[in-house]
Amino acid sequence: MNRRGVNKCIFILNKILNISLLFVVFIFVWLVCKIFFFASFKIPSDSMQPEIESGDIAVVWKPSMGMRLFNILGSLEGKQPKIYRVLKFKEAEREDVMVFNYPYSRGLDKISMHIMNYYIKRCVALPGDTISIIDGYYYVSGYQGFLGDLKSQKKWSNVSEKILRRKNLWNTYPNDSLLNWNVKDFGPLFIPKRDTEIFIDSIHYTLYKKLIEWETNDQLFFYTEKNCFYLGNKPISNYRFQHDYYFMAGDNVNSSQDSRYWGVVPDVFIVGRVAFILKFYDFNSKEPIWCQIFRVVH
Repeated sequence: MNRRGVNKCIFILNKILNISLLFVVFIFVWLVCKIFFFASFKIPSDSMQPEIESGDIAVVWKPSMGMRLFNILGSLEGKQPKIYRVLKFKEAEREDVMVFNYPYSRGLDKISMHIMNYYIKRCVALPGDTISIIDGYYYVSGYQGFLGDLKSQKKWSNVSEKILRRKNLWNTYPNDSLLNWNVKDFGPLFIPKRDTEIFIDSIHYTLYKKLIEWETNDQLFFYTEKNCFYLGNKPISNYRFQHDYYFMAGDNVNSSQDSRYWGVVPDVFIVGRVAFILKFYDFNSKEPIWCQIFRVVH
């Protein structure tokens, strides 16, 4: 091969190497953005209508709650990983729409997470809040603003108990006769905040047993013979929470399985705040909606 041919081969080889390097860099940057900054989720249900419809794509800004670091492969295998948060930019606010891992992926008896099991809901109560549901409407003690979709709550308040019982939508968290809460008469429920201490009595045992067992990885129970509560093999009278928790609810209260039914969401289960919605076409007419391709969530 002559010199000209050699130079041409070297030129082509350099081109291939440069393109390959650019491709590797692009994949690396994409993975970093996907893991630490943005994530997208296709909405599978109508639980957030009318703000977000089934089929919309929610784009989540992860740093808003702090980026999560954990063993992704372990979670895919069903293991319960230790989750760490880094670089938290902003505290959550009431009315934020969030994506989070459903906290009962293995059943309602125990808090557990699976990385592929996601919900999207609106945060209606923050750590330290006390929330009630009165006649179907959400109320937070000391807060004067609106919570959730009021039109949906108004329709919900007019649905009879008989219909709700028939649809198995009447009974709510904690599903215990001691409190006997329901979708129209719920609470008051204190939303646990990190470092808040509670006295362990029968009511707090009923409300927070699963949270305490998840935080400590130990069993909380009432020892009848000694007439006191035990955490593992030690008697317990008070407990200090190690995490923040959030009360999440769907805007479409008539079609949403949310905190009303299964309880609060641990802070580390939250992926992040929804930044905007991608909506390329109307799902009824199938016509493109150019003005709503990037739509901020209210």
